[in-house]
Amino acid sequence: MTSIERYLLTRADDFGASDGANQAILEAARSGFIRNVGLMAPGPALKEGVKALLDLPASQRPSLGLHATINSEWETHRWGPLLPQGKTEGLARADGTFLPFPKLTAETASPRTILKEVEAQLRHLRTLGVPVEYMDTHMGFAWIPGVREGLVSLAREEGLVWNDADLFPSLKLSSREDPAPGPGEVLAQMRSRSIDHAVWVFHPNRRDPLSESLHVVGKEPSDLVARQREQEYRLLTHPAWVKSFLHHPHLRLSTYPEAAQRKCKGSEENGTNFWG
Repeated sequence: MTSIERYLLTRADDFGASDGANQAILEAARSGFIRNVGLMAPGPALKEGVKALLDLPASQRPSLGLHATINSEWETHRWGPLLPQGKTEGLARADGTFLPFPKLTAETASPRTILKEVEAQLRHLRTLGVPVEYMDTHMGFAWIPGVREGLVSLAREEGLVWNDADLFPSLKLSSREDPAPGPGEVLAQMRSRSIDHAVWVFHPNRRDPLSESLHVVGKEPSDLVARQREQEYRLLTHPAWVKSFLHHPHLRLSTYPEAAQRKCKGSEENGTNFWG
C-alpha cells in the first residue's frame, strides 16, 4: 500500500526552439517522467512539432503550458516577437529578433508592450490547437517592474495555473550530477524545506549540428550546451532511472493542474483563497 507524501512537477522547457529540443521532449514525455511541457510560442520549430505533441496517447500526454518568452539568448539561433511590426517597441533588435537578455528588455520595452507580447503568444498557441493549462516565463522575467502583476492577472483571466514560486518552489538539485539525483535525494530536500510540491525543470535536446552551435551571446563558442542537454535527454529516457520515480511509494509525479487542484482543496479546507 502506497503512502504519497510529496509531489514532483517535472517540466521540460523550450519546446519549439528546435527540432532537437522537440524530439528530446517528446521522448521524455513518452518515457513517463516529464509531466509538463513549456511551449515557446515564437520558437522556429513550434508548428512542425505541435502535432506530434498533441498526438501523444492520453497515458503519455503532459500538461502543456505557455513558456512566455521575451528574449533570444543564443548567438547563432534566434527568434523574435509575435506582435505585428510597429507594436514591438523596445522588444526587438534591428534584425527583428528579441534582445538577448530580459535585463536588456527591461531597459527598452514598457511593461505594457511585454504583456501584449505574452498575450499574442498565448493566442498563437491556441490558434495551433494547443490546450494551454499553465504559464511560466523563459529566463524568469517576472521580476521586471509592472510585469508580474500583469502575468498573474492574465493567468487568472485565462484560467491558467501560474507557476508561483511560493506555491511550487524549484528543486535545488542538478540533473547533471553523476550519479543523477534519485527519488531519495528529491524527497530529502523536500522534507528538509517542508514543501509538499516542487518543480524540477529540464531542457533536454538531442545533440545535432544546431545544438552544437548554441552558445550564449557574448560567450565563446563551445559545445557545452549540446553536451549538457544531450545528457539530460539521456537521463530522462533512461528506463531504470525513470522507473525509480514512477514506482516510488512516497513520491508522485504531477502536472500543474493536478497540483493546483490539491492546493485549492487544501486552501478551502483551511478557509483561505488559493488565488489570493
